[in-house]
Amino acid sequence: MKKGIILYPVILFALLGLFVLGCDTQDKGLKATQNVVIDLMAGEVRVSFDEGKTWLPAEEGMQLSEGALIRTGDGAYCDLVLPGRGIFRVSFNTVLSIKSLTEKVQTLTVSRGQLFVNITERLRDDEDFRVETETAVLAVRGTVFNIDFDGETTRASVKNGSVRVVENVLSDLDLLEIIGIDIPENQEINITKENRDHCEEAIRGKRDPREIKAAVDAARERGNLRPQRQKELTPQERRMYQQIEMQERLDKIFKRLEQERIEAEKKAAEERKKTEERLDEIMEKHDTGARKFVDPDKKTTVQEDVDDRVADKAIEEMRERTGMGADASKYIDEDETVSDEEALDSLMQKRGTGGRTTGQPARGGGLLDQMKEDSE
Repeated sequence: MKKGIILYPVILFALLGLFVLGCDTQDKGLKATQNVVIDLMAGEVRVSFDEGKTWLPAEEGMQLSEGALIRTGDGAYCDLVLPGRGIFRVSFNTVLSIKSLTEKVQTLTVSRGQLFVNITERLRDDEDFRVETETAVLAVRGTVFNIDFDGETTRASVKNGSVRVVENVLSDLDLLEIIGIDIPENQEINITKENRDHCEEAIRGKRDPREIKAAVDAARERGNLRPQRQKELTPQERRMYQQIEMQERLDKIFKRLEQERIEAEKKAAEERKKTEERLDEIMEKHDTGARKFVDPDKKTTVQEDVDDRVADKAIEEMRERTGMGADASKYIDEDETVSDEEALDSLMQKRGTGGRTTGQPARGGGLLDQMKEDSE
């Protein structure tokens, strides 16, 4: 009985450990396999991986994961690329953090400054990309827009597509779905801290979506919070948009060229394989050339086969110059496969020359003279 009582806590602890392990594994499965990459930069750009305690110089090609911060100085900027999602231009005097990078949700937080966003790959229904400031949360599907936060007001301006925005209020409800405002193309909205505070007060203690929407709509009406016609872009904003859109076009061109290169290499490999197979068929059919002195079980490359054929041709030319011609075969045992050097040795032994000696004339007279006499 006491043994059973002791075992119960052990079993419960083991089950709890398995549960925690399973939850941790599931959470890791949600992590995205790709990080944000610094693609292009100019001026003073720094990054932090310890919540802003230390700042390091940024470098093109540097990968940034969840929790990383980016800071640009006067006149500086950097382009961030999230593969399969889009391109983001971090403007000058901006502080940006990467809040989340899961497979389903990616969130960037602008603490101050301006961010230009170009979502190049339209999101699926189960995916979500967001940009947050202290006063607003924006959700996008596939669009080009910029968000500017000066510490008091968030200005969200849409160039192409549409953006859904809501005041940044702490809630366990999906406020973007319940009270989100859609900002269409060529319009913008300004959300201040005061607007945010009014929204927070309006939803306090409410759970019914219809009740929440009615209270927030009334608060927005009092604060004159609604989309307005987009103001004329400044020369700098116009240039920023042009650059990130040009970057998108360049990325598409590079992807197409890379695909063409891969296909060309694949086709070349197939052609090489066909050529090797064809050469093997020819050599096997005629039983000559490169396969003459090669182990039939040994596979050779096309280059090796060509080298062997060149060597065979050189040997034949040597035989013709020395006057041996086709009669050289009478000095070699036909039932024995030998190399050309061995064949010449055999010939010289039969002629009484004693074989080849490097750098010395053969014994019993000149080999060349004897070959000529034999041919006559």
